[in-house]
Amino acid sequence: MAQLYGPEQWQRASEDFFTSFHNYDEAGSPQRIQVLKYLVLAYLLMGSDIDPFDSQETKPYRQQPEIKAVTDLVGAYQRREVHEAEKILRGMSLFSTKALPKSPEPCDKF
Repeated sequence: MAQLYGPEQWQRASEDFFTSFHNYDEAGSPQRIQVLKYLVLAYLLMGSDIDPFDSQETKPYRQQPEIKAVTDLVGAYQRREVHEAEKILRGMSLFSTKALPKSPEPCDKF
C-alpha cells in the first residue's frame, strides 16, 4: 500500500525524492527522470518558491523533452499564472507516459 503524504509532509517527501533522484542519477538509471518529476511535483505541493532546477544536480535536466510539461507547470506556478497552469494541465494526458511520473522501479545497483 502506498504511503500518502499530508500537507505537512511534502517537505520530507521532496527530500526523499531528491535523495532518490541523486542515487538514480549516480547509478546512471533512466528512472532518474521519473523521480525528478515526482520531486518537481512535491515542490509544487509544498508551496515552495524554490526552483527545483536551480540545484547543480537537476539543472542539466531542465530542458529534457520528458519533463518539459512539468517544467512548464513549475514556471506557470512560480509566475502565478493560473490560466497558463490550467492550459498545461489540460494538455497533459493523465495516461501519458511522458507527462506524468510513473512509480519508480527499484534500482538494482545499490
